Amino acid sequence: MQNIWFILNKDSLFRKEAFNSWYESLKDDPLSKNINYFNNDKFAIGLNSIKNSYSNIKFFNRYFIVFQGRIDNKKELENLVNFTSNNLSNDELVLSLYLKFGKEFSKYILGDWSFIIYDSKKDEAFFARDHFGITALYYYNDNDICIVSSSIKPLLNYKKIKKTIDLDKIISISSTIKISNWDNSFFNEIKQVNPAYQVTISNKNINIEKYWEPHKNLELNTKISQDEAVEELTKIFDEAVRCRITSENIACELSGGLDSSSVTSFTSKYIKTVNTFSHVPYTSFSNKDYLYDNSNETKYIKKTVGYLGNITPHYLDSKNISIFDGIKKSIEILDEPLASGTSAYWNIDILENVKNSDCDTLFNGKWGNGTISFNYNKEFIPKKEYYLKNGLYLTLRNKLIKPNYFLFKNLMKKKNSWTRYSYLSEEFVYSNNLVGKLSKTPFNSYFKLDIDNKDLQINILQLKNGSGLINMAKFGQYYDIQRTDPTGDVRLIEFLLSLPSNLYIGPNGEKKYLLKKMMNGHLPNEVLYQKGKCIQNGDMIGRLHSFDEFSFIKEYISDYHIDTQYDIFDKVRLLKDIENLKQDRKPTQQSLRHVIRSMNVMMFLEHAKKYI
Repeated sequence: MQNIWFILNKDSLFRKEAFNSWYESLKDDPLSKNINYFNNDKFAIGLNSIKNSYSNIKFFNRYFIVFQGRIDNKKELENLVNFTSNNLSNDELVLSLYLKFGKEFSKYILGDWSFIIYDSKKDEAFFARDHFGITALYYYNDNDICIVSSSIKPLLNYKKIKKTIDLDKIISISSTIKISNWDNSFFNEIKQVNPAYQVTISNKNINIEKYWEPHKNLELNTKISQDEAVEELTKIFDEAVRCRITSENIACELSGGLDSSSVTSFTSKYIKTVNTFSHVPYTSFSNKDYLYDNSNETKYIKKTVGYLGNITPHYLDSKNISIFDGIKKSIEILDEPLASGTSAYWNIDILENVKNSDCDTLFNGKWGNGTISFNYNKEFIPKKEYYLKNGLYLTLRNKLIKPNYFLFKNLMKKKNSWTRYSYLSEEFVYSNNLVGKLSKTPFNSYFKLDIDNKDLQINILQLKNGSGLINMAKFGQYYDIQRTDPTGDVRLIEFLLSLPSNLYIGPNGEKKYLLKKMMNGHLPNEVLYQKGKCIQNGDMIGRLHSFDEFSFIKEYISDYHIDTQYDIFDKVRLLKDIENLKQDRKPTQQSLRHVIRSMNVMMFLEHAKKYI
């Protein structure tokens, strides 16, 4: 994999010093075994990679371009520029589209990609990121210099940028509520290009625009039947899988759930043998070590493997990597905390095993919750519609009493709502106006979503303010593996958003109806109609005891200190709950996740000290 970058000197006095300093910062990036660039006194553009086999910088007259990623509709785009040869590279194709259509072309490119184009005559940089942010793209811009890079590490190593932590990002990652500006990285001075956005920088001016908004002015297809929807969904999903297959060396992440099982099933139609990699619990764990009785997905994985037939399965119990070893490794790779940190250890284990196999591409189904397996939820049906369908008793219970239960419970205990969702300290919460910032999100002051089903689907897909799956590309870059998700295909999103929410539920109230109809005959019934939802991290409590990590947690938190006006975390409450968790072999998943989430952020802040 590779990192693309660009540096523009706006100040005539800056010149050679700027590039030399940037070049030194590149050397500390793991991707910089091979650095290829073009530079003069005004600008430099280049790419660095682990291997020698990647594309060079392309230029045509006054235009320079660097590109990273994959294009899924290349033939269609080649027809748009009237190109018939098979030798057109991705960067040449993108530049041809730019020259023909100007800055309107980004929305036409399907796949996981980012690019930087520099017009030397206009002295203008134009760069963009794919629809869902599978690839990464960061930039720094001031009156003297503009730097763009698909890896944040060179920007963090660049000494001329003063770096401070974005505290709103810390609140967001600690409480699961996104209140920060979406174009911020975890460092205030370094911005990231949002999914489906493009940026133009010329001299002292900057223009940021969104090129794809499928949820805007959304028109529902009220004439399509469920059977027609299933037929069309099957065609689109099949193409979403097929177009991503570029070799026989494809692997799939396979859990026991419907999303990854569906991706694996359709992939197996086109590949002779599919390698699957699955996280499974310690075989020595007893039921008392699981958060839930259905924590172990292995039986569903084996059902799918046996049913499809052409699968080579790899079952990984990650017994040699602890939860916090995984968090530490992920922070070193990403230079930011994961969303929760609870899955870091087995994600690292899967990627290292894929790297050691002959596979170069890894499929997953991480977008499935908002697409193929979107769950029509009674909690988000408007009260009037719900009353007409279910009557007064169920309406009172599910639409009035139940939603306000935690509000009443917190009022009686005189407990602030954020304490159920994070270990942020009271002083830090009030000093950063958390309650006021919540008013600008889909959540109310009690951290409950206040939206209908279609908005819920949009919220899951993060289309309005999306951060995308940027970490998927970063991990892929580090391990030199192409990671991609057919359930996040643009065509799939546009089609499923056009469907009325009621089509997602069967005639007898069956959830995930469209997906189950589509996968009938492609997956075993035991997987299709499994009851409940398996929890991949369900053995967390057993792992914490097995690695004796409670002692590590308590010692780390007791010694932890960051120089801020207020303590970010309430260490007294955190240490008290950790002791309770240690004694309770069946804690709630939520309480355990929030402890690990807090540790995840603390470990990131400790890591970030070297850049500040």
